[in-house]
Amino acid sequence: MADTEEGLVKGISGTPRSLTEFTQIQKYDEVSKGFFNKYYYWVKNKKIIPQLEWRKTTAYDVSQLITDPAAQGQKFVAMYSNSRFGLYNCQSLVSGPENAINFRYWKIDNKDINAHNQYQIISEGLETSKPNAELERKWYDSLIGVDTNDRPVPDTILSEKQKYGILDRPRQGMFKNRVEALKQTVERANRTLKENLIVDELIIPDPDKYECMEFEGWDRCWLTYFPENVNLSSKSPVIFELHGWSASSFEMRNYTSITSLADEVGAIVIHPEGLAIPNSGAFGENQESWNSGVCCGDAKAQDINDSGFLIKLINNITEEYPEDENRIYFTGRSNGCQMTQRMALEASHFIAAVACTSGYLGFTDDSQYSPIPIMEMHGVLDEIAQYTNSGRLIIFEEDARTIEAIQNGAIENLYDWAAFNNCDGPIVDSNEPNAVYSIQRFTSCENNTEVALFTSHAGGHNLYVNDICDDISYNFVWGCLGNQGTFDTHQIIWDFVSRYSKNESISN
Repeated sequence: MADTEEGLVKGISGTPRSLTEFTQIQKYDEVSKGFFNKYYYWVKNKKIIPQLEWRKTTAYDVSQLITDPAAQGQKFVAMYSNSRFGLYNCQSLVSGPENAINFRYWKIDNKDINAHNQYQIISEGLETSKPNAELERKWYDSLIGVDTNDRPVPDTILSEKQKYGILDRPRQGMFKNRVEALKQTVERANRTLKENLIVDELIIPDPDKYECMEFEGWDRCWLTYFPENVNLSSKSPVIFELHGWSASSFEMRNYTSITSLADEVGAIVIHPEGLAIPNSGAFGENQESWNSGVCCGDAKAQDINDSGFLIKLINNITEEYPEDENRIYFTGRSNGCQMTQRMALEASHFIAAVACTSGYLGFTDDSQYSPIPIMEMHGVLDEIAQYTNSGRLIIFEEDARTIEAIQNGAIENLYDWAAFNNCDGPIVDSNEPNAVYSIQRFTSCENNTEVALFTSHAGGHNLYVNDICDDISYNFVWGCLGNQGTFDTHQIIWDFVSRYSKNESISN
């Protein structure tokens, strides 16, 4: 009855895969009071749409799009849904050893990986579908060979590895020429499709997703890491990790290696992206930053509502993933640590605990604050967020360190938080010295919280294990050398925050 008028009326359609391949099941007939044989065949090209809200296309229609897109009026790119597309007739374009697009370059487990942190699907002939301003500018400059100031693109001072890509470097090109760029784009798109088109009936979150939303007139983006070992039937803790000034979500995730901890403890990790206005840097580069109240970049200069963006992102994550709203934690580095501490003051009703590295509190409005556990981590040799004095000025931001609350460094920051949390006593309750670090704690604080200062005796501005140096790092700003394996920063952070939950350890 397949593909017959009677069959379609009865909901039977499609072409049997084989007339000799079937499943035979005996059914009982209430009328005749006897058993009869019923045969089930595997079919393809079904012309009936299942009664599911999200299904708009039949299997037959999809098969036609895949096998012969041109006959369906599709040109090169066939859109199957609002989130899936296919490419065809591209074999001649993906052969050859050339590598034209150098996607964002980084390392995972000591293996060279090409990755790209900006994706955008553009439909041919659709007026509303156009590249975002940053991508459009990079494409244009790369094809023309110069920027708007007639400076060569890519910049001749860059190494061969750094000349092409979308790293936050001055005047990088995206590709060498259009033909080679097309080859690489098609190749990566096909690989992505091959890896992600087959899904189970159970909707499993994308384990590595970069996405954006519009917030107060800006495109705000974030990177999500969803460990494979997370139990979808239970709620998972969520860690928000904020990058430093002029870094990115990808760079932060890469050099902190927080995903290893996430795999171990089953936590979802969110890496939000600070705002970057194209060509805003001193050398024409983009500089992602957070408006922490005292620092940094475009976010501070334009008084960007980063707190509002992060609070909305928390709400989005709560709705999308099986996360535990009682175990939301924040961490970050440098400007990201400053923003983490601002979030502690402004979003304490969401956040269970925070612990961050190499940054001071630059925001002092505690009108919305209900005490939560706080740990700051500092290196004694930090030349940026100085341990004993925060008076050093960052180049190009002469007012970046003028707020009174942070003038006396890490110790003063510890006491500021002790005051916010209404901790008892003028001195810390405990001091836990170690050969390479010590931890001082106020433990008698409101809401059963604590305030702690982790001090790395020989640490600089980067307290993570991995170095973040590269060929053209501005080391005087970054402080790129890591802790050389003397301690596991994320384990220490996790040991601190994971003891706290909104519904257990904290009295709301």
